[in-house]
Amino acid sequence: MEVYYFTFTGTSKQIAEEVVKKVGGRLFSINSVKLPYVCWLFLSFFPGLKLKSSFKPPTSKRLVVCFPKWTTNCPPVTYFFSWLKKNGYSFDEVNLIISYKGWKKELYLNHYSSVLKKLAKKVNFYFLKQKNWKEEIKNLVLG
Repeated sequence: MEVYYFTFTGTSKQIAEEVVKKVGGRLFSINSVKLPYVCWLFLSFFPGLKLKSSFKPPTSKRLVVCFPKWTTNCPPVTYFFSWLKKNGYSFDEVNLIISYKGWKKELYLNHYSSVLKKLAKKVNFYFLKQKNWKEEIKNLVLG
């Protein structure tokens, strides 16, 4: 299993590190340009917007991807999935672990369900509230 993360504040990286400790696997980052929070927030209003990112291409058929929820999109993660699809990748299972502040998670659920429908046979969503993620991750069962 490979565990990828995109982070702005460091929370998603911490979550990804905990996942690796809990279930094993290898940790990789999705890197993008450094922008102020207000810019990320603005860009996240556009569901299909992709922001070029760099990452090590996966070799596993099972992925975990950890990232923050802003409004409807996380552009570097959307780019990541778009790149994988464009380059012919397919997965048995993709687990999305999304840290959020507790409102409108359905927006991400809908967006990333459509993004991943042809990329993975099975997609699991896990939403962890930012203020409680250390407690919530203890109960996380992947797959």
